[in-house]
Amino acid sequence: MSFEPAVVPPGLARLRRRLATYHDFLDELVRDIEQSTVDGEPLGRRWDVEGDPRAMKLAQLWAYVAEGVAAYTELAAGEAYLPTAQDWTDLRRLAGLVGYRPQQRVAAQGWVMVDTDRGAAPLVPAGTRVQAPGTPDRPAQVFEVAEETQLYADRAGLTATPVPVPAAPTGPTLRFLQDPGFRVGDRVLFVEELAPTGPAAPPPWSADWSTWWIWLIWWWYLYQAAMSAGATPLAVARVRKRVADLGTVVVTFDRDLGPLLSDPSKVYAAYRVVTAAGSARRQTAAVRIPATGAPSATNDKLQLAAFYTGPANLESAAVVLDTQLDELSPGQRVAVVDWGLGRGATIETTNLPACDVAEPTMHSRLDWEVAPGSTVPASRLQFGSQLAALARATITGRPVRVYVVGPRIPAQHYDLPTAVTGSPARLRLYPAPGAAHPVQRITLRNPAGTWDVLACTPAPASAQELPPPGGGPEAPRGLIVDLVGVALPLPADRAPASANLVRVRHGSTTVSTLGSGDASRPGQRFAVPKAPVTADLAPDGTPVSTLEVRVAGLLWPERPTLYGAGATDAYTTALGPDGAQTVVTGDGVEGNRLPTGRNTVAATYRVGGGTVGELPAGAITALLGSVRGVKRVVGAGPTSGGADQDDPRRIRRLAPGRSRVGDRAVSRADLADLARAFPGVSHAAAWRGAGPAGCPCGRTGEHVAFLRLGTTGPRPPIGAEVASLAAYLDGRRDVTVPLCVTAGTVTLLPLTAQIVPDPRARPADVVAAVVALLTAAGGPLDPLDRALGVALDRSDVMVHVHAAAGVVGVPVLTLGAAPAQGPPARYELVALAPDPVVTAVTP
Repeated sequence: MSFEPAVVPPGLARLRRRLATYHDFLDELVRDIEQSTVDGEPLGRRWDVEGDPRAMKLAQLWAYVAEGVAAYTELAAGEAYLPTAQDWTDLRRLAGLVGYRPQQRVAAQGWVMVDTDRGAAPLVPAGTRVQAPGTPDRPAQVFEVAEETQLYADRAGLTATPVPVPAAPTGPTLRFLQDPGFRVGDRVLFVEELAPTGPAAPPPWSADWSTWWIWLIWWWYLYQAAMSAGATPLAVARVRKRVADLGTVVVTFDRDLGPLLSDPSKVYAAYRVVTAAGSARRQTAAVRIPATGAPSATNDKLQLAAFYTGPANLESAAVVLDTQLDELSPGQRVAVVDWGLGRGATIETTNLPACDVAEPTMHSRLDWEVAPGSTVPASRLQFGSQLAALARATITGRPVRVYVVGPRIPAQHYDLPTAVTGSPARLRLYPAPGAAHPVQRITLRNPAGTWDVLACTPAPASAQELPPPGGGPEAPRGLIVDLVGVALPLPADRAPASANLVRVRHGSTTVSTLGSGDASRPGQRFAVPKAPVTADLAPDGTPVSTLEVRVAGLLWPERPTLYGAGATDAYTTALGPDGAQTVVTGDGVEGNRLPTGRNTVAATYRVGGGTVGELPAGAITALLGSVRGVKRVVGAGPTSGGADQDDPRRIRRLAPGRSRVGDRAVSRADLADLARAFPGVSHAAAWRGAGPAGCPCGRTGEHVAFLRLGTTGPRPPIGAEVASLAAYLDGRRDVTVPLCVTAGTVTLLPLTAQIVPDPRARPADVVAAVVALLTAAGGPLDPLDRALGVALDRSDVMVHVHAAAGVVGVPVLTLGAAPAQGPPARYELVALAPDPVVTAVTP
């Protein structure tokens, strides 16, 4: 026969090289027989093969055999090459020849917020099952608690707010971070304290002439400030209302404090007034106060005016009051106030208010002679140094007012913002969880009603709230935490929060008896009865199968291959197309044989995994079984990190890269190959230069950007997935070279097209053929087959629309909602949106 091997063009998904088909073989056989020469003439003149039923039956049978052999030859040849192999076993075998082992399903992971009974601190065992109920789009999904987790009562029922920020009050209300001790009806003295307007600290000391004179000026400034008025009295207000609010105290006064405390650059203080008294100003006579020694009553009378003009025999650091201060005890402070003529009444300094808050060095009782033979009890206060308010009143002749006051309270109003902004991003939790077990992660309910998970660390001690003054019981305070890797602004307007979180993994654990060992049989194989067997990601990003095989109760480790294993108790597995696994043991040379025993081979594994386990926040709502002290569970944040089993397309794409890179990144291309081989990664690119906006490195240096394959196509990864890939790459590269692993972006371009169908075809069929061609998995515009940083133009789409059966013309084709702004970025995937709008028009 004269058949020649077919010419095989490159790039075929299936190898086409069979010599001929059944009819070709049959026709060729009949023609060869009839053209054969017998006795000098063609055999066809004597024998009509096609007219002989018996001869034709034999020819047909031969053609069947020939076609089978040709088809088998083509199949065998196709299965010998990775791009054209169709059988799963052949693909797995060919990939293994270049060191690539198809990846099984990987389980999605996430967090669950546990709502506990009041005051309960339960222990949640590992393996506790929770469930996301089924929906019309997916069946119910089961998750298991990853590790035993201790919960704490003080981590539940928290309220999260941004850190309170100082602000000027806008009315009669002040929010204090600590309890000021004010009660309804109390009078409170507000003062404005001395606040230097110069530098807050001197420059670093140096013997150089250019710095030591600055030191002198700075200290001289402070000395002059100390010699001036210690404070300015603002007002005395009465407390009308107080409310405790998230560890702060909101106090409402009987007057508007906004105009009085409006300057944020000044320092204000508040003092609770215990009692008040004025300096002696109604008496017509007073005891003489010698310059030295104790006071003594004499017949010498001091006129009132003489007292206020500062007689030489009166000490300027003493004041005599018109009443006895029984409430003044040792160690208590008083506020000496000269209210002046009112704020803004005059520009003369001596007419402005003045105030000093000081502790008297001596408090003595006096008897004032109001009229001959008539005395009233009074108090004399002695101070260690001259008071500005008292000295000013002595000069101007004005009386002073003395208030016995409580502790100094900063008169600073604080607002609670509605969102976290700025750097570092900080959050306040109330009441503060105990410090014995530091909080590393919290969950926060967002405005949509679902829960977000935020990584955090306690803020430095300097940023924490100070305990309230006094020796009484400590009031509840808030805990300030620094958030890690959050997108700002973060809404946190009195959001419910909790730190009682447990980590869960997709799938459910099962135990199966695989069979019996037989020492006389090499290479025993056992099928794991349930599928798919899932894997988990280790902390370094390496996938680790959940399958554990025990032989006679002893754990045997799994190896990628038994080649070179020697005499060791180990096994390997063969992955099936449906996720099922087959356990393969050794032959006594490459791995030990199994010892003889009945039902001695058992397996523990988790069934599940894949992208079906990637669920939105709040999808997990059910606790399967019960845990003492646990009321309910709810999914906190989305579950992520799930990956489906490698399909034939992925194996064909990744196996060559594996043969190039091995398990170690040397070049930039190796980083991209390793990233693409990571479970769930659909696209990856590596480059040096500018990175995406907001990437951790500041947009310079070495970058690896990647996308993951979700249930609806490629998607940007979340923070936990970026961290997993970064850890995986760090274990396989030179970590002394900085590398920024970041998320890529996806741009989907909408398509609107009008086609002119062939008049002989039905327009609906032609439109359906165009849509099917544009959206087909594995088709010419499949997003999985497009590379990052490659533009998608109208011409790219136009050529494929024209290639659809029945299309005569394309008068209109619009790609994208707006004109393209330059070439795509290196980390950007540009693909066709999944719902193109195609209509048929008549010419």
